[in-house]
Amino acid sequence: MGATGWCTASGTPRTTPSAPQKPRNGRRPALERVDLVFSRDQAQRRYAQDRLREAGGALRQWVADRAVIYVCGSLEGMAPGVDSALREVLGASAFDALVAEGRYRRDVY
Repeated sequence: MGATGWCTASGTPRTTPSAPQKPRNGRRPALERVDLVFSRDQAQRRYAQDRLREAGGALRQWVADRAVIYVCGSLEGMAPGVDSALREVLGASAFDALVAEGRYRRDVY
């Protein structure tokens, strides 16, 4: 994808009219990649951090290409899971460098 691409991994409890949606009518999305996870819409719960782990190879490449990661969501639920997934996928030194360089930005509440 390279440094010019955009990607999002979005997790919400359920599919609703206000939830992020994949593009319709075959239109090319503004984002190159959209991973949607709805944690309560299936028997086995899945979360944004699960998708990050599954996309590990691409995630490592984006970070190597100078990606900036933005996380917005629950301080007690989602944020620690995303932190853990990023450390696991990137490795501790790459994760720490991402933070030190200001390329890991969180808005958690």
